[in-house]
Amino acid sequence: MRSGPLSVAGQPSPQPKEKAPPPDPNARLFPDAHLQVDRVRAMDGDVHFSAKSIEAGSVPFKRVALHVKLDNGVLALDPFAFEMPQGHLSGNAKIDARKNVPKVHIDVRVKDIQLEQLKGKGKAPGAPAPISGVMQARAVVDGTGDSVHTVMSNANGMLTVVLPNGEVRSAFAELTGINLGKGVGLLLTKPDDRAEIRCGVAQFNIRDGLMNAENLTFDTQDVLIKGKGDIKLGPEELNLQIKGEPKKIRLTRLRAPIEVKGHLLKPSVGVDVGSTAKQGAIAAALGVIATPIAAVLAFVDPGLAKDQNCAAMLAEAQSKGPPPPKPDVASANRPSSKTAAAPRSGADSKLQ
Repeated sequence: MRSGPLSVAGQPSPQPKEKAPPPDPNARLFPDAHLQVDRVRAMDGDVHFSAKSIEAGSVPFKRVALHVKLDNGVLALDPFAFEMPQGHLSGNAKIDARKNVPKVHIDVRVKDIQLEQLKGKGKAPGAPAPISGVMQARAVVDGTGDSVHTVMSNANGMLTVVLPNGEVRSAFAELTGINLGKGVGLLLTKPDDRAEIRCGVAQFNIRDGLMNAENLTFDTQDVLIKGKGDIKLGPEELNLQIKGEPKKIRLTRLRAPIEVKGHLLKPSVGVDVGSTAKQGAIAAALGVIATPIAAVLAFVDPGLAKDQNCAAMLAEAQSKGPPPPKPDVASANRPSSKTAAAPRSGADSKLQ
């Protein structure tokens, strides 16, 4: 006996599709689970751990090794290493829980990560990655708190990502050009069309939980892409502007930057058509590179300073920006804001 509602033709009516659950408004990139500080203070230990594989969602870790040492309220992971099928992540971390508010120091290096393996959830196995290439990166962060989210909310440090070469979907590069018509056309009709990346650098200075883009430059085959803005790590909010300088004459260009805003887990991308009058100020801001070229690359890997494409790109971008301010002779002997980042140099010598 047939059950369920019938259609006019006598066949079972199609069942309505279940609606996807609404996104969790409290979803976070940085976990807010609290560290049990009392337990850290109550025990000592020295553990070496290794595993041949690990389940970490869409991140394809295949091997893990770490040394955990707990001594008198100080928890240290020195070193830790996560290996992927192509590339690896390593570094050290220290949590000093001897006081009421733990102090945290993290130094992480990402080396030779193939971006094709990081397509994210919901992608078909054969779907092309939006960007490909070998990524190098380093993050040095100091903060306080008993959860990852709290630490990042008040963090200080530096994050630098370098892509010495790779490929990006041409639509993405064209949209930042900003050839809007061609960009949208490529997104709809030629999703596999790709543009070569000569070099890409993203450098963020982190102060009190605010990541400020000191240098955001990607040089593709047809467009030189630059960016500015910041990321608030506490609320996990993006506020970036990206603008492209086409290397060929474009008949249909929109003289406005692309805006990337919203939550880190679900950003929105759009064109700020109301900011046309601010183009001069934006262009000047995008041309500034505050950190010397060699220091930008050496922070991640000293060998990158020899990469001709990245060194040439940064030198060209720096030469187009306004001249650096003249040093103040009277304040030459006073500690500068750069001195506050001294812990990074110690981390450099420890890992190199």
